[in-house]
Amino acid sequence: LTTLFTFGVYFWVEETHLDAGNVFASLALFSQLTVPLFIFPVIVPIILNAV
Repeated sequence: LTTLFTFGVYFWVEETHLDAGNVFASLALFSQLTVPLFIFPVIVPIILNAV
């Protein structure tokens, strides 16, 4: 859902067509960021309690 929203915003802002290179690079980046973004809300309270 996030990927689709991001591609939609990109298309709306840039008003150009996406080429295959940009699409596959973006999909790879979203795939790599899935776990860190999922863990981030869990880690923030732990760090705040440690400080």
